[in-house]
Order: sequence, then C-alpha cells, then structure tokens
Amino acid sequence: MSATEMTLELEGIDVAFERAGARVQILDEFSLAVDAGEFVALAGRSGSGKSTAVSVAYGRRVPDLGTVRWGDLELDGSEEKVIQRIRRESIGYASQDALVFDDLTVRANVRVGGGSAERCSELLERLGLGEFEKMRGGKISGGERQRVAVARALAKDPSLVLMDEPTSSLDSHAAELVIALLREAAERGAAVLVATHDVLVKEVADRVIEL
Repeated sequence: MSATEMTLELEGIDVAFERAGARVQILDEFSLAVDAGEFVALAGRSGSGKSTAVSVAYGRRVPDLGTVRWGDLELDGSEEKVIQRIRRESIGYASQDALVFDDLTVRANVRVGGGSAERCSELLERLGLGEFEKMRGGKISGGERQRVAVARALAKDPSLVLMDEPTSSLDSHAAELVIALLREAAERGAAVLVATHDVLVKEVADRVIEL
C-alpha cells in the first residue's frame, strides 16, 4: 500500500472507562479524517483524549463504539494477520513511552522498524544521534530514546504516521529536528497524525484539532 493510497478515518469513536464506580467519557462520537499528504495535530489539555485517539487510530485501543479505517481496510472485522501486515508494511507508530530495547544498539533499535540500513543511519544523523549508533539503548537519555523511537517509526517511510507527544522530552532544537521529519513525511505523501501539546508542532501542522 503506497503513501498515496493511505487515508486514516475515525468515525463516531466512543471511549470511556470506569473510575470510582462512575463512567468517564474520554471520546464522545469523535470523527476525524487525515488524508494522504496531510499533517494533523491533535491538541488539548491533559486527559482530553488526544493520546487515546492516536491509540485507537493504531488499533492499540479498541473503541466502545465507532469505526477505524486505514485506506480501504476497516479494522473491525479484519483478520489480525492482515492488520499486522499493514502495520508492518505501511504504518509508523511512536507511543509516548518511547519504547527502546535496552540490550540492542541504537542502530538496531531503529532497524526493528524496517527500512534500509542507509535510511536508518540517515535518520539518526538528522536527529543528532549519529554518534550513538553503536551504543546500547539502555545507556541513552530520555530525550535520546524519544528520538530513537521517532527514527524507528519513520525508517520504512510509512504511508501512515501516528505519534503521541513525540517532542515532549526534547529541547526546542531537537523538537525542530523531529518536526522537520514529520513535515517531510507529509510532503512525501504520508498521512500524519500527532497528539501534542507542543506549540512548535501546532505551528507546522496543516490542521490543529482541539479536543
């Protein structure tokens, strides 16, 4: 599935959970479409549902109601092996916890996401991590881990990019490096959806949706 074919659609999404015996609504009939080549930022206060929306978009969180579509694939009712294949081939995802495998080198952590060795090295260089390629993931800082997670998500030049607070642990210079890559992904034809509170991200996005 190429970048020009991938569109993200969330339709009528409801997500709620129980807290102290009461139902707390996180997303209420939330709908969103992100076209190929579009960079959309989801903004809002903590607890507004922006991270949940990205998790639902990736299929990590199953909504109580609603439909998620990746291009012509509807997640509800699709075989898990098909969903996993599309994720592996066409989707770049970075969660807020910036998962890094401590026992792998930084370069190997990025290669887990797919993409060529050259592309992985290029991304690390552009994110200011070229000198850390051979270092173990367990030896790098929180901000460096976040940039590794971003590089891994972008390594295969995915058709759909989903990220949750990718600049939250970064200074303004490092954040600008990440944002430039996200902007390039959209210009290449990817649909890009980012949950963020960062004004720098919002300034560069094509659309900002406040939750």
